[in-house]
Amino acid sequence: MGHNHRRSIFEIRKDGPFAEAFDSLMVNFSLSSIDDPIKSILVTSSVMEEGKTLVATNLAINIAATGKKVLLVDLDLRRPSVHKWLDVNGNFGLVNALLGITSVNIESGRLGEYTIGDLLYFLEAQGRSALVTFESDGTAVEVTVKAGHIINANLKNGPIERSLGRILLHCKGITSDQLKEALTLQQRTGKPLSQLLVSLGFSPKEEIKKITKALIEESLRRLFLFENPTFRIENLNSAHIETYAEEVSKEQAYFRRFVELNTAPFFNRVVSAAVKSTPVQNLFVCPCGKLPPNPVEVMGSKRMEEFVKIATASFDMVVLDSSPVLGAAHASLLPSLVDGVLLVVRAGKTDKKIILEAKRQLEMANAKLLGVVLNGVDRRVHYRRYYPHYARSEEADTKQPVHRKLIPLLRGNSDSAPERGQEAR
Repeated sequence: MGHNHRRSIFEIRKDGPFAEAFDSLMVNFSLSSIDDPIKSILVTSSVMEEGKTLVATNLAINIAATGKKVLLVDLDLRRPSVHKWLDVNGNFGLVNALLGITSVNIESGRLGEYTIGDLLYFLEAQGRSALVTFESDGTAVEVTVKAGHIINANLKNGPIERSLGRILLHCKGITSDQLKEALTLQQRTGKPLSQLLVSLGFSPKEEIKKITKALIEESLRRLFLFENPTFRIENLNSAHIETYAEEVSKEQAYFRRFVELNTAPFFNRVVSAAVKSTPVQNLFVCPCGKLPPNPVEVMGSKRMEEFVKIATASFDMVVLDSSPVLGAAHASLLPSLVDGVLLVVRAGKTDKKIILEAKRQLEMANAKLLGVVLNGVDRRVHYRRYYPHYARSEEADTKQPVHRKLIPLLRGNSDSAPERGQEAR
């Protein structure tokens, strides 16, 4: 990004016009969120060397100065530098915390220190499909988990009248001879009864899915009523996962609601270890930490989504410094998780076509674009154009980059390219 880290962020902020520029940015930012309050904001750029980290850091400092509790997160998974600007240790950070969950080895235990939410995060992080059996007072529920998502649940040893075959038989959806034939084939092949009933032509798929949904929801409700149940995790071959149950899980919002009712205290504690205090009152920072081998996997994981939820619930404002949009596939995975996005552009450097392409990529990622921050404007040119009576005294000053106010988003080809300006420090 071209920063000279021998000068601290606090020394740079002593420059009057520099600080005033961020005051102006704060005013514009506040005005843009009057009708729709913003609690999380992503700061990015189209390419490298545009000054996005400097903008994100100063914006976070200014917001903290208003008395709000602010978390600044370094999500530049290629060239993290927030910790350098704020002089904090960046060896351990968010990536360490999220990847560390993959090393957690839990095969059995009792819910209490962990929750169902924690178990789902562990399994998702470890890429495991598993059968998790919960038991309380002699009642057991088997939950099938794939990639951290609940896709099936069965009340183990429940009343036979509540089984799929018996319900279909009671509703006259199948005959007793058909059920007997399907059960015999199930014993021989090990395939799920639901798939056999459909493949044999005994029952339509939609009828099977309707009953499957009702049975899953009933099982999950029973599980939710358990008090401190024990659990046991067994690996499961994906080939043995029931097809129609998985289809139902993808179609129903019920499963997401169920998971959201279960907080993840262990996950929260792991993530909280990555948050550090700073010399600035009310400002906290979460460094990137270890660079991940696969940024896309980290950024697109449910763990990252949960982190953003935890952060926005714990702080008044969350400012995330992301990788540049172009040339980093993982950068497009985060915009939809935040309330707004600021695009930083360096005056005189970035080609307009590149800026428009970055804007297009953000829109494809369902980003709510708040505007563009024009960085690196030559203050002398700015003053000569708008304040001629200051031009003579300004000519004697050293060139300083000025961060302009939030400007409207670029629209089509009607916008003129930014003026040539001073390179970033």
